Amino acid sequence: AYSSIPNLTGMLLFRKAVKHEMNNVKSEKTNINPNLHIPTTLIKNYRLSDLALLVYGELLGLYNSTKNNKKKPCFIGDKALAQRLNRSISSIQKAISKLKNRGLITSKQKPNFKGRNITVPPLNAKKFLLIPVTIVRNHDLSIGAMLLYGSLYSRQKKLVKINADKHQEDAPLIISVTKSKLAYELKKSPR
Repeated sequence: AYSSIPNLTGMLLFRKAVKHEMNNVKSEKTNINPNLHIPTTLIKNYRLSDLALLVYGELLGLYNSTKNNKKKPCFIGDKALAQRLNRSISSIQKAISKLKNRGLITSKQKPNFKGRNITVPPLNAKKFLLIPVTIVRNHDLSIGAMLLYGSLYSRQKKLVKINADKHQEDAPLIISVTKSKLAYELKKSPR
C-alpha cells in the first residue's frame, strides 16, 4: 500500500528543516559521515516500511564507521537507536525484525549487554538516497518528509559533482523533478 507524499503542513516543516540543516552543515573534513545512506534498491526491491529504511541507513552508518575500513559488528541498544531516530522502542524493534526477516541484517543479543550485536551484510548497491543526519534528528518531520528531502538532497549532491567535474562550480543548481517521478522513486502515491 502506497502512502502519500507529505501535504502542505509537511512541506512547511520540510522547508524549516532544510533551513535548519543548511545552518548546521558539518565540515567535510570531519570523520563523521553527515548523511544516512539508504540504498535505492531497498526502496525498489523490498517491501520495507519507511522506518525500516531509516533504521537500515542508521545501522549501515554505524557498521561502516569502523577504523581502517575494517567492518565490525556494531553494538547498539534498541533504546539508543530509538533516541537517534526519534521513534519508539517498539517501532525500532519491529523495523529490526523486518530487516532480519529479509536477510538485510543479522542481529544477536549479547549476554549481559543491553544491546544488539548487528552485522550489515554488503548489498551491491550503487545508488543511495542521502539523508543528512541533522534532518533525521529533527523531531518535527515525518519519515515521509525525510525520505522526500533525501531524494532532493541526493539530486542536489549529484548536480554539485557534475558541475565540479565540468569545472563549473559556480553554475546555478536547478533541480527539476516531477511529483510523479518522486512518488515513483519513493514508492509513494503522488497525492
